[in-house]
Amino acid sequence: FHVDPALGTAAELTARLDARGIGVIPFGPTLVRACLHLDVSRAQVEQACSALREVIQESRAARPFARAGVEGAYEG
Repeated sequence: FHVDPALGTAAELTARLDARGIGVIPFGPTLVRACLHLDVSRAQVEQACSALREVIQESRAARPFARAGVEGAYEG
């Protein structure tokens, strides 16, 4: 999936997910690879989705003046 630059880089997002025990891989500055294995339960998928939502919310809170989709937005 693509990471909106207003939320940070793919590397930053994957680091925050890794801190929550969710393993994904950055593929460039705005692309993240996430895949499921056959042994992953529904509960684990829901946990990963919750962690991703939390990381996105935290990223938005940390960048209150950033506008989604606009690189270099004024953060005055």
